[in-house]
Amino acid sequence: MRLSSLARIVGLPALLAAAPFAAAIDVPLAPALHPAVPASTADMFYALFATNCGKPRLDPANPPVVTRGAPAEGSQGVVETITVAYSLLPPESDVCPAVLQPDALTAIELGHLQRGTTLVLQTFDLVGEDDLAYVDWAVVGHTPDPAVSGTWFDPDAPGTGVSLSLAPDAGHAEPTAVLFLATLSPDGAPLWLTGAGKFEDAVLTVPLTRSSAAGSAPVQTTAAGTARFEYLGCGDAVLSVDGVEVRFPDGDAALRQLTTTFGLDDCKPPTTRP
Repeated sequence: MRLSSLARIVGLPALLAAAPFAAAIDVPLAPALHPAVPASTADMFYALFATNCGKPRLDPANPPVVTRGAPAEGSQGVVETITVAYSLLPPESDVCPAVLQPDALTAIELGHLQRGTTLVLQTFDLVGEDDLAYVDWAVVGHTPDPAVSGTWFDPDAPGTGVSLSLAPDAGHAEPTAVLFLATLSPDGAPLWLTGAGKFEDAVLTVPLTRSSAAGSAPVQTTAAGTARFEYLGCGDAVLSVDGVEVRFPDGDAALRQLTTTFGLDDCKPPTTRP
């Protein structure tokens, strides 16, 4: 019998009163960082505060305080230390259903980070309890958040765009970016140009090639200029092409991300977690 049918028979209050309950535990849930994977200086980083039924909650009168500073003495390889101080209130309820909902996440903006490793210390001040602290590390390199993989387009140039994919490189810390440009020749004929290389400080500059073949003849590849893809942050980029005549892009084209690669986390901070 479905819940809606059962609730009409016994009444919703009686149904809830009969449900199994678990005792609340006044210990904050472990926080997190977003992105949780290496990203670039163009990406925005966030601390994620987690709560659920029976767990401490943020004090609305005292929002989280973010303090950025130099790394602590002896912190080898750390370029910056960020402290996020939370003021918490006890749970609103002492008991919760045995089956809980996903954790609710609140994103606290940390900003853009320096290239290297940043230590993030999240501290909790709970009324009547000892302070708690969680330590995490944010890693920043040249390559954007993996969510950059996908298709990109210029709303002012329908029918053209870019497909970008990141491929792991076993011999290098940074992945290889593969770019496909769907454009038009000056006379309006469809034209596909390809290139591969590595991001440098969130900018991908790659030589382009054009491939063609007639019937069963071998594929012929010729140089076709250079593409510059500048990642500006979650969902935004600028594309320019030099050394080849094409209708798109015409100068600097402002791109928006149309699709992402299946299975990758979104570049926007999540609002829940299992």
